[in-house]
Amino acid sequence: MHPARFVHRSPSPGPGGPEAAAALRAIDAAVRIDAPPGLPELDLPAALWAAAALQDACSRTDPLDPANVARGLPSCPSDPAAPATHYSVDLVLRDLPAWLARAQAAAVATVDLTPLLALARAWPLSSVGVPGLGPVDAGPLLQNAGLLRLYLDRILRLDDRPRAADPAVASALAERVAEHRAFARGVLAVHEVVVRDPDRIPRPR
Repeated sequence: MHPARFVHRSPSPGPGGPEAAAALRAIDAAVRIDAPPGLPELDLPAALWAAAALQDACSRTDPLDPANVARGLPSCPSDPAAPATHYSVDLVLRDLPAWLARAQAAAVATVDLTPLLALARAWPLSSVGVPGLGPVDAGPLLQNAGLLRLYLDRILRLDDRPRAADPAVASALAERVAEHRAFARGVLAVHEVVVRDPDRIPRPR
């Protein structure tokens, strides 16, 4: 099976139309349930563009497919330096590392992942964990506290060491690691109390 088929199976909404807009608003609401506070507002045109860009990039991964016509997708209509743009694009592209990994695992000689890799380089929040991308511009992510925390948590969860070595995020990442350690110490302290004195566990009435 061609690797592009993996990507087409993603739950991301197709580009354009009221159904896509409604789906993206639902994804935005779901993400905010357990996301860091202070995330930017949804930029719907940016999210719709990301859906179209993903579909276009997937179609271009198979150069032997006669239906693959380079359409020259326009640039993102929103400010690429704005935190809201990166947040909204990520609603569609957040699974890009997993899609790329699956596509690379199934790759054959005719597969061209360049379009997907170009998206990964352009949108650093969505490409944490993608190996071999080289330097990325995380500047827009540093302008919003919620977006920065989301970015740092992904770096830690996916153990993306090149991103962790970025001087632009190094100090913020060290602070986030300290927060995780403090939280872990608190959890362990409660655990020790419970182990020593199980009668202190609240009982349902």
